[in-house]
Amino acid sequence: MTTLGFIFWLVLAVCVVAALAAFVILARKKAIVPWDMALFVVPFIFWWCLLSTNLRPKTLSNFIEPFALLPILAVIFVVRAFAGRNLTHEKRSKVVFIIGMIATLGIYVLVPGLPE
Repeated sequence: MTTLGFIFWLVLAVCVVAALAAFVILARKKAIVPWDMALFVVPFIFWWCLLSTNLRPKTLSNFIEPFALLPILAVIFVVRAFAGRNLTHEKRSKVVFIIGMIATLGIYVLVPGLPE
């Protein structure tokens, strides 16, 4: 494995661990809401739906986009867990979900068709 590949997988692993830690903390506080679960499923389904519409022609190399989306979703989930204390958990989760969907759309629109 190259150094760049190692760094890539290390960053993904750290993001997943951080999101899992935030999830455990929220679960202990009984502050998990359905929007939290949806944050880690719906953006990927949304990206796949955008991809299948073929509005922007993509290649197989663009399957790296969900891996770029994962750290974004993990970071905003960690922020959701520890920021915005004046909002309810439901409102924070909805805001983070919307940000995740905007990030998904942004990645789909801004990343060009990559060469294979």
